[in-house]
Parts: sequence; C-alpha cells; structure tokens
Amino acid sequence: MNWDKTRPQKQRMPTLTTNTIAVRRFRGPKTVALLSAKDGVGKTTLALNLGAALRKKVIDMENPDLPWRVVVVDCDATGTLGYYISDRIYTPTMSTLLQDLLTMKDKEPAEPNQYNQYTYYHRNSGLEVLVRPRLTELSRFTPKHMSIVLRYCARHYPLTIVDTQAGDFSSPLLSTILERSDYLLLVVTQHLPSLALLQHELLPYIIQTKYGKIGWVLNQHHETGTDIGLTLRQIRSRLDLFPCLGAIPYSPLCSSYGNRKRVLVTSPTNSKEHTRVVQAIEQVAANLMQALNAQEERL
Repeated sequence: MNWDKTRPQKQRMPTLTTNTIAVRRFRGPKTVALLSAKDGVGKTTLALNLGAALRKKVIDMENPDLPWRVVVVDCDATGTLGYYISDRIYTPTMSTLLQDLLTMKDKEPAEPNQYNQYTYYHRNSGLEVLVRPRLTELSRFTPKHMSIVLRYCARHYPLTIVDTQAGDFSSPLLSTILERSDYLLLVVTQHLPSLALLQHELLPYIIQTKYGKIGWVLNQHHETGTDIGLTLRQIRSRLDLFPCLGAIPYSPLCSSYGNRKRVLVTSPTNSKEHTRVVQAIEQVAANLMQALNAQEERL
C-alpha cells in the first residue's frame, strides 16, 4: 500500500521535466472546490489525481527547492476517498482536527511535523488527504466548523482541493465551502441528464457569487460516437460562459488503481492508455494553475 500517515523528515522534489508547471507564489493560499450535479462522474478519483498532478508538477519559481504542498479535503458524505487511502476502520479524520483546534483555540502548532497526525501522506506523490469524519460526526458539523477546518488548511497549505457532496445544493456546509473557495471546478460527463441537472440546479446557485471563478472539466470522455451522450462540442456550447480546463478520456484504469490504493498519476506508466489519461489530468492541472494565476493578475 502506498498510503502512509507518517511523513518522512526530508521531502524530495519530483524530477523536473519539460511539462513542469512553474508558477509565481500566490499572494495568499488558494482553495479549489470540485462540484458535480450527481454521483458517479469520477469527482473523487479526479480530486486525488488532480491533487497528485499539482503536487508532482508545480514548482514555485521563487523557491524551486521547496516542495509544493497540496491537501485534499474530503467533504463528500457519500464519497469513497477514505476507502481509496486506508483499510483501517479507525483513522484520523477532520473531526479529530476540529476537536483539537477547538481545544487549542487557534494555538495549534505551526511546525508541519507537529500536525501531520491529521492527514494521510502519499509517499510517491507527496499528496496529503484530510479524511471526512464518520457520518454520525459529519451530521453534527456546522458551517462554523467547516470554516475553521478550511481556514486551518489555508494557513498551512498553499493549495487546498475540496471534494464536495454531489448534488447537495442546499447544504449549509456547501455554502460555506463555496464562500471560502477561490475557484470552482465543475466535473461533468457526456450524459445529458447530469448536464441538464448541472445547468438548471447548480449553476443558478453559484453563478451570481462566483462568476469568473468557475471552470469545468469533461471526465470519462468517450471519443467514439454520440450514442452514449453529448459530444464535447455540444457540451462546450451549453457551458460557453465558462472555460473548459480539459477532457479526460474514459479508462477503467482510474477505478482499478483506486481499488488498489494507488494514484494513477504517480504510478509507473505501463500502457499508452495510461499515458494518455495521465497527460490529460496533468493538462487540467496546468490549466487550473493558469486560471488561478489569471485571478492573481486581476486583483
């Protein structure tokens, strides 16, 4: 298993390649929320692989020797992020972090080695994951609690990726996540019902407050024929107000690697299909960083 909650004392930087994403340091930490209108679009798998791609490829131009830290926060009550990373029943969760934060009252330690007990660390990619609490504990989470957790992540990580609950548009927790997010990434597929639900339910809910900070990615893209749904061109015409950050080809590799507790992006490439999917995810990561940098320039 690749997941280990203990962080090594020294983190090695990934090897610089021609497709490394060089960025200037943000003025402040960034939070990106992944949203979808329904379950089953691959949002959780994309959150892990996108976070791993960002951790692997992004280099700070001002401090190239320092590792770029990325945390994925699991806020999906029906998601499988905890299953992807651990077989253990009792694991440190967001609830553990919140309890300690409320006890310490904003006096939590600042050294990374002192608060890694709350996240799981993936050795190969350097990605850190904050697992959601059990459903009984999550039901007692308030918007204030979620705000405390996200504020903590923003203090210690330059980039936070939040995996949200699919289709739960009226949730107070989702409202807090949207309020504290700098960018919203909509995860869509070619199936017409899910896209229609996205257009008529989710977009009216977020477009007034987050216009100009929304992008979308086509996941599980089938390139052969249109019998399974809309084409990429048709989806672009329906979502023409927002930039498309990329299209990720459909591949059973994503779920099979997740079942083996592995992240596709950081696994050894063993086929053309694998390479194609990884390159598409890395392109989405590059476009996402470009969108965040464009926000910085507008400020």
